[in-house]
Amino acid sequence: NKFGAKKREVNGITYHSGREAQEAEDIELMKKAGVITEWRRQVKLPLDVNGHHITNYFIDFILYYPDGKIELREVKGMVLDTFRNKWSLLEAILVKNSQDRKRIYEAIGYKNPKKHRIEMIIVK
Repeated sequence: NKFGAKKREVNGITYHSGREAQEAEDIELMKKAGVITEWRRQVKLPLDVNGHHITNYFIDFILYYPDGKIELREVKGMVLDTFRNKWSLLEAILVKNSQDRKRIYEAIGYKNPKKHRIEMIIVK
């Protein structure tokens, strides 16, 4: 990897970095404790604007909470401009769509820059 991340396997799944694998382990503990009902990894989110496909974004994790809240979680060793641009586009699309669907989206953004865990909470 050009950024020095070392792939790591957890429960038969290979993650892009040790930090991402640790996050998966933490999320699995949340599921076992009943904090979340389900989680998915490397989910493809199409980023479309005005009916035009711009790009795809592969989010590291999506967490589903019992109260209907959905959390998009990204783990980064380095926060680069490409990521910031795609994340901003994702936020803009979700906020626009929330008005159409009458849902409220709460963007948390860069919650803990030292750990580089970026979260966006979607509240139904």
